[in-house]
Amino acid sequence: MKIYFAGSIRGGRLLVENYRQFISFLKKEHEIMSEHVASPAISKSGETKALDFIYERDIAWLDDADVVVADVTLPSLGVGFEIGYAQAHNTPIIALYYVNADASMSAMVNGNPNITKIHYTTVEDAEEQLTRALNKLE
Repeated sequence: MKIYFAGSIRGGRLLVENYRQFISFLKKEHEIMSEHVASPAISKSGETKALDFIYERDIAWLDDADVVVADVTLPSLGVGFEIGYAQAHNTPIIALYYVNADASMSAMVNGNPNITKIHYTTVEDAEEQLTRALNKLE
């Protein structure tokens, strides 16, 4: 399955290690199109590539994805846009939310019946739930 992984970049990099672990786990059985989200080299300032390049690349990946897996713990306009884009194009969405975070999950995500929500306390817990959710999509 082709997975577009979304996580906060300019909204904060506090969970980048979680992103890295999720992507490493998912790569065992799936193609991850947006591995850069987990790169420790990318700061809160974002990538150094041209903005139009980033937009066009990410839209192409979203268009090609079988599913979007988004960590929605940290508020991020980009992740919100990607979720909205995926929903508008009928791409399944799985939202990950770290329950020990200081932020609350967006009501627009949490209340959306079209999004599979995974509340997690450990990455391992999320991976188990993620496996079950992805298996339902196959």
